[in-house]
Amino acid sequence: MSKFSCGLKMYKNFIKYFLIISFIIISINYIVDPLFTFKSTQNINIKQKDFNERIQKTNFLYYINSDFDSLLLGNSRSTYINTQKIDKNKMGKVFNYAVNAMSVEEYDSVIQNFIQITGKQPKVILIGVDPFNFGENKSEDLKISLKNSSDFSYPFRSLFSLDLFEISLKNLITTYKFENDIYDRKQRFYDKNLLKGIQKVNKISNERYIVVSKNSDMKIT
Repeated sequence: MSKFSCGLKMYKNFIKYFLIISFIIISINYIVDPLFTFKSTQNINIKQKDFNERIQKTNFLYYINSDFDSLLLGNSRSTYINTQKIDKNKMGKVFNYAVNAMSVEEYDSVIQNFIQITGKQPKVILIGVDPFNFGENKSEDLKISLKNSSDFSYPFRSLFSLDLFEISLKNLITTYKFENDIYDRKQRFYDKNLLKGIQKVNKISNERYIVVSKNSDMKIT
């Protein structure tokens, strides 16, 4: 076999394996969808551990479901609150936009994200407050996440990410190991009780630590 034929064969093999590996990476990233950018994957029962809730929740609101009337702000303690149990007649459908280590300086960015994505002013803003809300300001991350969401190519570019592929694999492993102990993506963003991907008993009342902001008279709990 000539050097040219040998080189051509190696080139063809490289292309073949490159395409196979790329297909695997893209397929798993799409099916698992850790960034919540594909609406068609919302009901796939894959367990999701949060890795950057500012990105994940903004993407969920933008790409998967923006049908919300109100929002809940706060840090990780507030992510435990089940907004399904909040009175919809008074507050409408509440989106839990609370994220890990959210500071009070981020509230405006979160509210503006909600308005820009849903196209409406929130009917009610629920704010979970504790000393941890006065920490590091990561509002720039929220602005970047909204900018990424509005980029048409963003969901498709993310499919090629090896970092995202690693997260996808971890979620698949988590799904296999903890089938009955953690929540899938739909429940995660419909706000069941979750702590770092592992189910915990909710010891925080839906009434405690909550301040209600509304353009009408309402008791503050």
